[in-house]
Amino acid sequence: RRYRQLAYVWWFSDRPPMTPHDPAAGHIDGGTLRLTLDRSGRPAIAEVALNCGCGHVVYVADDLEAAARREFGGPIESARFAIESRAPGRRPVLVAGVFSRDGPPSRPLLILQAGTHEPLRFAMTTDPRSTIAQIKEEHAYVLDDYEALDHMPFEGGYASMFGPDGLVHNAGRAEGYLLAPTGMLSAGQPRKRGTQRVRWDEYLFDDPTLLSQTLRIPRAFERGSTE
Repeated sequence: RRYRQLAYVWWFSDRPPMTPHDPAAGHIDGGTLRLTLDRSGRPAIAEVALNCGCGHVVYVADDLEAAARREFGGPIESARFAIESRAPGRRPVLVAGVFSRDGPPSRPLLILQAGTHEPLRFAMTTDPRSTIAQIKEEHAYVLDDYEALDHMPFEGGYASMFGPDGLVHNAGRAEGYLLAPTGMLSAGQPRKRGTQRVRWDEYLFDDPTLLSQTLRIPRAFERGSTE
């Protein structure tokens, strides 16, 4: 069965060094929030990853986790949630938490760690300000089509933000050299969609079977009801 997904991608001018000689620091950084909708159009699964593919985590609706518990029992060994799976010889996709989708229509709220840009929390809320203790600065984002990244103004013309290999130009990281012996291509360097790999390059982020491979999706979800 196919499910509709919504993807939101954001960019920062850099990933600042958090320590002296931080190997993850470098020019250009960003992340992706991808929502998988259920048959009624409500967000059921949220994935967050840096645009290099690092830090991929999953959040699931609390009623989806409850349906997984009813069908599969409690979490399996080394897992926190019943919906998590563990395949021998493969790195697991990690579920970081659950979110509620009860009540009136709401919008996604994603909180990132300052500096590292790693995800701290995901929620669906009608009032994002109610969950934030203090707002120091406020900036509005401009929504644009992803294809605009292939036609960026450059020296009187236009050029893609990405090279032929999908890597963002001039955004290499020291960690790319450190992890080169593992076979990973330029670890930490932001990439174009369709070329991003997650969980130490174990999975292609845009593989349409990623979630069915790595989570124990309950049959109730396939039927369109997790109540």
